[in-house]
Amino acid sequence: MNERSEDLRAILIPLADDNLLLPVALVAEVTGFELPSPIANAPPWLAGAMSWRRQSIPVIGFEQAIGRSGSPPTGRRAVVLRVLGSNPNLAFYAVRAIATPRVFRVNGDLLHALAQRPTLPAMVAARVSIGGGEAALIPDLDLLQQTLGELWRKTRD
Repeated sequence: MNERSEDLRAILIPLADDNLLLPVALVAEVTGFELPSPIANAPPWLAGAMSWRRQSIPVIGFEQAIGRSGSPPTGRRAVVLRVLGSNPNLAFYAVRAIATPRVFRVNGDLLHALAQRPTLPAMVAARVSIGGGEAALIPDLDLLQQTLGELWRKTRD
């Protein structure tokens, strides 16, 4: 495939019942998953904290963050993500993945909207089909990172 200016390198993160689609530029590292340290009084989707590069970062279960029930599966990988913009409470966080994520190039021709707001959960901007095949969720990063940053700050106070 020839690289075009409209192409975006993306990462497809496999979740228990879905996939998460993000720009690869947000990824700081994909690492092995270890059970995070629990956080008292945290919502179920804030799975805990993990040590990464000498700092403690929150680990989320994205499916629980969007209200899907069931206990979060033990992940095989943790995808460490950079926070967009300036957030005084949070610079990085991790998303639990059940398998190794895949990196590939996408463009507008490959993505087809399956659902958009208001029918989607609050932390999801869109549900898309990739090339008419796999479906994926595109998160509302602003809302997710703002909410997570506020929760993370409260756990640190």
